Amino acid sequence: MKQSMNIPALNKLQIFTHQLENGKQLLYAPLSGCVVEAEGDEVALLEQKALGKVEDDVITALCDSEATVSRVAYPDTITELTILLNQRCNFSCSYCYSANGRDNKEIDLEQLMKIIDWFVSPERGAELELVFSGGGDPMLSFGLLRQGVEYAVKKSDDCGVKLNIGVVTNGSTLLDEQIEFVKKYNIGLVVSFDIIESVHNKQRSHYSIVSATISKLCDKGVSFGIRSTITPLNVTLQEQMVEELHHKFPLVKSAAFECVLNKDLFATEKELEQFYINFEEHLFAAQALGESYGITIGNTIINNIDNCKERACLGKLVATPYGYITACSRISSHKEQYFDKFVYGEISKEKIVINKERIDDLMSKTVESYSDCSSCIAKWHCSGGCRLARHSLPTGYFECYCRFMRRMVVRTLLNKINE
Repeated sequence: MKQSMNIPALNKLQIFTHQLENGKQLLYAPLSGCVVEAEGDEVALLEQKALGKVEDDVITALCDSEATVSRVAYPDTITELTILLNQRCNFSCSYCYSANGRDNKEIDLEQLMKIIDWFVSPERGAELELVFSGGGDPMLSFGLLRQGVEYAVKKSDDCGVKLNIGVVTNGSTLLDEQIEFVKKYNIGLVVSFDIIESVHNKQRSHYSIVSATISKLCDKGVSFGIRSTITPLNVTLQEQMVEELHHKFPLVKSAAFECVLNKDLFATEKELEQFYINFEEHLFAAQALGESYGITIGNTIINNIDNCKERACLGKLVATPYGYITACSRISSHKEQYFDKFVYGEISKEKIVINKERIDDLMSKTVESYSDCSSCIAKWHCSGGCRLARHSLPTGYFECYCRFMRRMVVRTLLNKINE
């Protein structure tokens, strides 16, 4: 399918098109939020006017920017810190991105306190986010987690900063003590759960334990989210996943379905292309079904339609168990393949050390750096794509990823038109 008309003058004005199956063009100006279906000759006329710099009310309206483009943030201004407490995990997930880094290492308590001290300050922002994730599973280092949370809360109270705390866990070790701790500190809990028993057991294991934990969280009135990883095994089962939530966990009213990022699951580009096609079809069907049950099925790509960004990842501050600081929460250990491409600092005994040259290089690539993004309708939402995807996917695979992102954006825009 033809992706867009050749309209370089309109593209320079941040106006884009995508050819629809009905033969019309989807005309979209993300910075103004305008999106309409138009005939090809109408778009061609606008292009001629843009080339000649002829004043036109339609072009003026399309260029009337209402959106704020989110810009790259640097370590001293990033308002979210992710701490990977350990490299330990009691699961062996088939799609795990950090399996190569597995060991028993925990972050040192001194390093934990030092990074929290450095991060939590009114100069950084009036409201900050602190997330404990993996690495391994943070609940396997509950004593360390407790110390970190209590210290961070005291520090934020002392300096007048609002601190939102989150924990991502596989849900297999949540005892009553831990659940009460989550409630006490109003921690935003996310449980990784693939919902269908046979799928969860094959991809993650311990379904019965995790499902019992989810039921217990519901019974105790704990607010939490579910994150499901969609792989070739369950990509066509997303509607069934919604049915399972509705019938087995009726108090759960939201879940996020996210695409796996692991090229090893796909032997060929054709397999990956078909996976993405299936994901799109079944995700939107699952969303519609969920809406009928009062369940919100979220997805990062769809959520990004509400934001314009100059880079897919605007900057991350991630502390690893070995005391390094990286730009990606999926990079947790020096044993992992792309560690050297994402590490930019460390927590030393004396201070937090940031390699300015390294971080400048990491953040230098924005959506404007990629020529293949210049005419793409997804430009300001895909924002050049995930940097890890650019590193880890071969060229043909990454092109599949680009087409997928474009289709997802187009479909979401069409849904907005039809609302």
